[in-house]
Amino acid sequence: MEELMKLLTPAQQYWFANLLIHAIWADGKIVLSEFESFQRLIGLFKSLENRTQLMRHLENNQGEPIVLPPDLDRKLLPQVYLEVLNFSISDWDLAEEERNFLETLSNQFGFAKSFQYTLMQWAEEGLRWQEDQRLLVPREVTLKNPRVPLHQMTDQQKVWYAEVLVSVVMIDGIVDPMEIKLLRTALSFVAEEKEKKRLLAFIKNRMRPSLLSPPPGLEMEVIYLIFFEVLRVMSLNDELANKEMIFIGDYIKACNLPASLEDRTLVWCKRGTTWRQKRKSLAKLGAFVDLGSGSSLEKSEDRWLPHGENNSLQYREQTCYLCDNNLPIKVYRLRPKSQKPATNLFGLPVYVGAMTAQDHPLDFNKVKISVCPNCLFASPAKESFRAKEVDKVPPVFEDRDFLVQWMEGTEKRKASYGMLLQELESVNPSVPHVEKLYRLAIHCLNQLQKARPDDRQRWGIIFLGLGLAEILVNAGHVGEAEKELLEAERLSKELMLSTRDNELSLRSAKLLFQLALYQNNAKSASNYLNFFVRLKDEKMASMKPAEKSQFLGYFNEVKRDFEDREELQKSKLDGFKRKVEVPTAAQPEKEEEA
Repeated sequence: MEELMKLLTPAQQYWFANLLIHAIWADGKIVLSEFESFQRLIGLFKSLENRTQLMRHLENNQGEPIVLPPDLDRKLLPQVYLEVLNFSISDWDLAEEERNFLETLSNQFGFAKSFQYTLMQWAEEGLRWQEDQRLLVPREVTLKNPRVPLHQMTDQQKVWYAEVLVSVVMIDGIVDPMEIKLLRTALSFVAEEKEKKRLLAFIKNRMRPSLLSPPPGLEMEVIYLIFFEVLRVMSLNDELANKEMIFIGDYIKACNLPASLEDRTLVWCKRGTTWRQKRKSLAKLGAFVDLGSGSSLEKSEDRWLPHGENNSLQYREQTCYLCDNNLPIKVYRLRPKSQKPATNLFGLPVYVGAMTAQDHPLDFNKVKISVCPNCLFASPAKESFRAKEVDKVPPVFEDRDFLVQWMEGTEKRKASYGMLLQELESVNPSVPHVEKLYRLAIHCLNQLQKARPDDRQRWGIIFLGLGLAEILVNAGHVGEAEKELLEAERLSKELMLSTRDNELSLRSAKLLFQLALYQNNAKSASNYLNFFVRLKDEKMASMKPAEKSQFLGYFNEVKRDFEDREELQKSKLDGFKRKVEVPTAAQPEKEEEA
């Protein structure tokens, strides 16, 4: 970001900061990481008046209308956009409002559609890489807070944490401005003057502590949070140096973390390096169409509205592609960051509680399927319903034979599923209602699959079945839930053997592996593990970078689950979720008194 600021005039710098205000507030809220990043940006402004004004605009969500500066070099637009895009995914999320904003911005910048697609693909790859950091953490460790809880640490623990930060920053003996700020922070929370002077001596002499001592009684959650802080500092460099790789190993050994974590971390870091390097080439690429008049950005027409009964739920009204009736269909989505993120054994999102006391708890799996009240077409995908009059009809919905057959079956569907309309707007519908709703959505996908076969639809059917199984097992209907798992297993085997889509093949294999673990079927689990191992040994070298990154994500998850297989059997799980227990690191043993 500093490099870009040097290329901009003072007026353009102010415009860029204002642009980031719009990006930050695109999803309707501001998080701490975004606030701190913006603070660092405005710290580059020489004018106190500008700094104060921009901070006030940020706090009050009062960004000025965005109009391209007439003197801005067009060649800088890709770099500007990438900074905004990187800012938008810094919280590991890209809400739909943010996507809408970014699409509008790329249109205003005059980017060709192909370049817009390439940029968003880069962002999606970054999100997957960031999300895969969670695979480095054992399932039993829950990272409730992304920040190291200094207020809960003893003075001795703070010294250890500061020593870790000094060690990682001083690895190469070169300290950049960002690292200087980090070192100041590290020294600031060391209370004992003697320890502060000791650490300061390392910094002044451009040296680092040689070995890490074991963490003094830190909870495992905090040990991993500090580990991720180490990785974040290392990510400031373009590549991972050998000394940094050694430090990662030292940290893992000192903290008595799993030995396999070292290799998995290095693979994850290298993926990040590759992803960041792509950004440099994209900044120089750029593909434009006519810029047009450069009018100010407008808010999206299809705003999501808050639900009246549950503030974690949002909706908008759409219409059906299949019937001529314009009856409104409520399409729901979960308000971003309102629920604690979690997944069950099979990778299905589950909702274990609200993020804060102000957020209402919500099991979104119960309400995510929308239904046309006229023809009873049901789907959890908002794209299956028309948001605007100008929306292009998906090709599958234009199939005349399918349309005729679908509408002719309306009365029969109403006889079987018409009672669904009674609880359709409930935020806590009954289990029989939800089960019927899922079966209707599965029926709809099966009908679409018959009309226009698509392996993605086949996976959609499997995923809906897993969702229904999660609903049933949570309601105590274990036998019914396991019947759904058996059906998912059957369909996954068929898909894995027949699909030409490599990603769907990997997804199916991973699910079959996880089902085998749940069933305590060691032979089957080993077979699917060997499938991934053979791919790694025989095919990975010839994979394209994106394919390799995708494969490693699946491979590392399967490998980790295999290591934890004893904990993933049916008898050890809470339904299909792992029982969460946060262990603490062992306290250092005291020497016996003579």
